[in-house]
Amino acid sequence: MRLKLSLVSMATLIATSPALAQTCPTVADPMGLDHGGIEQMELAQFEAQTGTEMVFTQNPDLAALVGRDDLPPVAERLPAEPLVIVPYENCGTYGGEMRYLARALESNTSEGLSWRQVQLVRIDDDQETIIPDVATGWEWNDDYTELTFTLREGHRWSDGHPFTAHDVAFWLNDLINNEELYPTTRSPWNVGARAEIIDDTTVRFVFDAPQPGLLNHLVGQGVFFAAFAPRHALEPFHGDYADNADELAQAAGFDTWADWFRVRWGHWMDRTTHSALGLEVPTLESHIMVEAPDETYRTFVPNPYYHRVDTSGQQLPYVNRHSERFIDPSLYVIEIINGNVDQKSPDGLENYPVLRENEEAGNYRVILPGGNKGPFIVFNQTHEDEAIREIYADPRFRQAMSVAIDRDEVNETLFLGLATLGTSLPYNTPFAEDSDTDHFAQFDPDLANQLLDAMGMERGSDGMRRRPDGETFSIVWEYSSQFAGSPEFPILVAEMWRDVGIDTQLREIDSVTLGERGRANALDIHMIYDQPIYPVLAAGLEAMVPPFHINDPLTGLPWLEYIETDGASGQEPPQWALDLLALGEEAVTYPPGSEDWNQRLVQMTEIHREHLPIIGVFAELPRVSIINADLANVPDINWIGNSAAYGYMQPWGVDQWYYPAGQ
Repeated sequence: MRLKLSLVSMATLIATSPALAQTCPTVADPMGLDHGGIEQMELAQFEAQTGTEMVFTQNPDLAALVGRDDLPPVAERLPAEPLVIVPYENCGTYGGEMRYLARALESNTSEGLSWRQVQLVRIDDDQETIIPDVATGWEWNDDYTELTFTLREGHRWSDGHPFTAHDVAFWLNDLINNEELYPTTRSPWNVGARAEIIDDTTVRFVFDAPQPGLLNHLVGQGVFFAAFAPRHALEPFHGDYADNADELAQAAGFDTWADWFRVRWGHWMDRTTHSALGLEVPTLESHIMVEAPDETYRTFVPNPYYHRVDTSGQQLPYVNRHSERFIDPSLYVIEIINGNVDQKSPDGLENYPVLRENEEAGNYRVILPGGNKGPFIVFNQTHEDEAIREIYADPRFRQAMSVAIDRDEVNETLFLGLATLGTSLPYNTPFAEDSDTDHFAQFDPDLANQLLDAMGMERGSDGMRRRPDGETFSIVWEYSSQFAGSPEFPILVAEMWRDVGIDTQLREIDSVTLGERGRANALDIHMIYDQPIYPVLAAGLEAMVPPFHINDPLTGLPWLEYIETDGASGQEPPQWALDLLALGEEAVTYPPGSEDWNQRLVQMTEIHREHLPIIGVFAELPRVSIINADLANVPDINWIGNSAAYGYMQPWGVDQWYYPAGQ
């Protein structure tokens, strides 16, 4: 990824054109404004070009929306240096509501979260360039062990309290690094990371080892984990600051302050808004919650202290309300067709024809963003049952299960023939090989049977295979359709596995429970896997090393426990897993895409080829997405890679989307 507008590279644009003042330069008609191709600029740059001081205006309904008639003037609520967004087509009009569907609180909500989310930095819509957001700039030291951010002077939380470097330091030093809150520190902060406060608008991250991929992490895998937290709102409930923190927690029905704190705040940005406690925790996002959510509904209104404006001086966002309903996924399509949804990527390509047929009636348009990959199948090689663990840990078993899948049939039956067949190996990277998309991806039930026979898994009288010790064997496949690509995918694959003698029992569960059982090492199969494409790998190598996910361990937690306890507990990891961990530790010390980084990824990919810890099905799987036909400033670029790897809608500036009539 390219980095623009850092402290060391930011160039001040000085050409002046008074005619631009208080007009509306846009991407479609820049009126001579040079925004450098990244659709945003700092206020000083904008005013240097226009030759006049920007006058700020606000949503006339703001006070009523937030329920406050004592708001200071908009110029006093904005930072001294607000971020100026260059709209795609027009400076919008205020009003309207954007409606979203999700399965439940904290389930299937990431795409809706991306409408309002912010981070220290963000990725431009070229999905390559890292640009300022909450921070105005940054600077690395020579060996990538220190990263200094400059924040916006006068920036405020949604409750009006100043946002400063202390909030960034509090997030890392007192939350992420707090063992009571998080016994295991999340990557990439698990290398002695700490924050140093230089002054109110300057904060420095310091690491014990080089972390040159940190910016990529913040806009990639870390995009949903804001690197700051409201110290003033959280300290009164934190055990290191409040003497009565445990008493408060126990009065609320929790054992410790940390138990209650994790309900009040979580490193995932949407965690804070999953209960009424979220009303007490301010945010920097474009929209805020002003009423308690319930199990069926959640709503957000504009943040009166949001730090972005358009080129005419209007404070963003334009849309008055974000509404989120929680319903059964089987109802998504009918709700979309009935015109009750404004943006959504419903699971399953099988919905594409009916959605296309009803575009006009439902007043939406359908697109098929590419770049997604999956679904994925990960057998738990650290299963608690030793006999099952030995089977899952045998690479011949994983190879057999892979070639027993007829990917062509899966594609034609469930995905309209639109998917590109493939594997879980990295693709579209400098170290990928053409043959990787075919690696144990051919449909070859004869080979599958040979591999299973060689393992000593003989068939019984019922045609199903037994364990090598002669006992009955059955896979218990607990899955969430959110990660299956289609709710029929596990059903179809299970039939294919039964054809080679592997009994497979299916149980559909919600994605929250799936994650919980994965973290408890209680699954036979896990499916929550990040696509090993360049943005994911540049953001962090969790997809390539045990436990193969930044937040939802797929397999290998007992291996890490064994390493961390010097063998006192856990399970001894195989050598290939140790090799991956060692190579991963080396690779992250080099800038993503560099020769040294690529060399390590070549070695890691070869280990994945040999041991196949992750079974992939497609190299590319389009994602059905719909958007309200009336929404304006929505870029017509097919939302390439509409996935968590890019923060879903985050690159496309949802805060500038609007309804022309304000409906």
